[in-house]
Amino acid sequence: MLAAPESVDLAPLVDGVVLVIRSGSTKRPVALRAAEMLRKSGVRVLGTVLNRRLLEIPDFIYRRI
Repeated sequence: MLAAPESVDLAPLVDGVVLVIRSGSTKRPVALRAAEMLRKSGVRVLGTVLNRRLLEIPDFIYRRI
């Protein structure tokens, strides 16, 4: 969102937004800044999604699948 400032201009045209944050890439201060920018422009932030999170299945569980 910070790389595409037009998203802040388009956001008031919708009922709410969901921030998608890339795991291991997006830093907390950047995500907080993006959410704050949206709130200041009057946009309702519905929540966040943590994307590309790798959860490895332990071997003892994987063998039972």
